[in-house]
Amino acid sequence: MTKLFGLPAHVLLVHAPIVLTPLIVVLCAVVLLKPSLRARFGWVAVGASAVLMVSMFLAKQSGEAFEEALEEEKIISGDVIERHAELGNQSFVLSLVFFLVVLAGIVVLRRKADAVLPARVLGAASVVVGVLAFIWTVRTGHEGASVVWEGVLP
Repeated sequence: MTKLFGLPAHVLLVHAPIVLTPLIVVLCAVVLLKPSLRARFGWVAVGASAVLMVSMFLAKQSGEAFEEALEEEKIISGDVIERHAELGNQSFVLSLVFFLVVLAGIVVLRRKADAVLPARVLGAASVVVGVLAFIWTVRTGHEGASVVWEGVLP
């Protein structure tokens, strides 16, 4: 996917993970740590973390397509945006790990509703991985913005 509404798809799709990551991290942490919310909103948290992972994947894939298009038109060489692409891949992996932690948390904690220690451990793990995913998303965006705003792209 290279174009969306006449613009490079990557330019539009990267905004979803930037906005969704902190919101979904907070949602999932609260749901995992609060038993009354876990019972009602556990699968919502899993679904939200899946949406985050998919949005990260779409941003990554559209970025790879955008990079290829720029290289074909000889606008940019691959090594100029290599760091940005590397961070994008890492951000996607972190969003995948975040999804798996949230999924494991909901599955385990729905079976053992009164398990305080696993709830705290899985809740803390989701916060740590979620915060890392957000930091990497910001770093990835900063690297991409630097490519554009520091005059690398015309």
